[in-house]
Amino acid sequence: VESGVKLKQCHKDDLYHVKEKPKGLILKENFDGLVTHLNGVGLVIRHADCQGTIFYDPKNKVIANVHCGWRGSVKNVYKETIRKMRKLYNTQACDLIVCISPSLGPDAAEFIHFKEELPVAFWNYQEKPNYFNFWKISRDQLIKEGVQDSSIEIAEICTYGNQDICFSYRQNKQTGHHASIVGLVK
Repeated sequence: VESGVKLKQCHKDDLYHVKEKPKGLILKENFDGLVTHLNGVGLVIRHADCQGTIFYDPKNKVIANVHCGWRGSVKNVYKETIRKMRKLYNTQACDLIVCISPSLGPDAAEFIHFKEELPVAFWNYQEKPNYFNFWKISRDQLIKEGVQDSSIEIAEICTYGNQDICFSYRQNKQTGHHASIVGLVK
């Protein structure tokens, strides 16, 4: 990859459209995802307990890289990603391949104030009192938008429970971050 774009994420649902190949690595602020059709451009997001999610449209040769924490799930950043890919590149959800990184698992996703923080529709994903399965929420949000279940790969590695290989903000507020990087090559 010859150049790239990285984000300072903001836990929203806005995606930055990379239309031109940048010189070197540039930073964009206040976005939670990147989308492009350009070869040789790396799309970089940072995450600890949040999901780093790569979208690939093999028919139109388009990629997106998205940061999705619980706030992104509430805003349904995945729906917005698919909408933007469709608008910009005529991507059809049924053609997408989606991969989700290690992230906070259901045994660690505790939300004591879930009635104020999470929509009622998420309450069905409660695995035990106050603990939610965001892996299932993400899968169901993607399927609802038309992504084929067989085209969704979720690592299902809990960042909180695997400190030897993962960073976890919930475990240690002064933590490092993972980077998810994706790019198209000729």
